[in-house]
Amino acid sequence: MPQSLKSKYLLVALGVGAGLSLLLGGVAYYEHRIDTADISRLTYATVEQKLQSDLEVRANSVGEMTGALLAPALAAHNGAAIAPTAGRLLEESDIDRVEVRDARGTVLFSGENPQDLSAAESAAQIGPATSSRWC
Repeated sequence: MPQSLKSKYLLVALGVGAGLSLLLGGVAYYEHRIDTADISRLTYATVEQKLQSDLEVRANSVGEMTGALLAPALAAHNGAAIAPTAGRLLEESDIDRVEVRDARGTVLFSGENPQDLSAAESAAQIGPATSSRWC
């Protein structure tokens, strides 16, 4: 069957149009994936900063409260009075490790939460939130 020149040009134009549509669709999809990855990365960074700042605020408040409770025992270098108060901190679910030092840096109490020993690797990757209070 002979095809007319008009139908050949129409098929070529249709093929070019379909090819351009596929090309533009592919570019749009690729840009969407890049944008989604950027938004996801930004969201994770923002959530991480918020959690880190909340953890630091909690560490500071616990440090201030515990520092006030431990001030008399620290002044007297009474390790027996320090241990129960510092040990109660380990009962908190969000406290992994407690270390009490005097003004010279001597360790008066050191302990780890036995429940959180399995999570020690993930905490080491993030890093500790510390609170230094001198009484």
